[in-house]
Amino acid sequence: EIHERLVGSEMCIRDRIIAIGVNIPITCLHRIENNQRTVRDYELCALSLALNIDIHELVDEFLEKLNSLV
Repeated sequence: EIHERLVGSEMCIRDRIIAIGVNIPITCLHRIENNQRTVRDYELCALSLALNIDIHELVDEFLEKLNSLV
């Protein structure tokens, strides 16, 4: 889902995140995108703001899958 929303270069996205006051190294962004690392709550908020996406759009699909396992 995040991958589909990424517009522009990774550095542009990272610059927007840094402007918000959160530093997510490029290597961490790659690992998040490839499901090799979980996203911390503050990182999720920063990605939501930087990409101008409602945070619910980022987490609703995950929460639905999680609820289906219960």
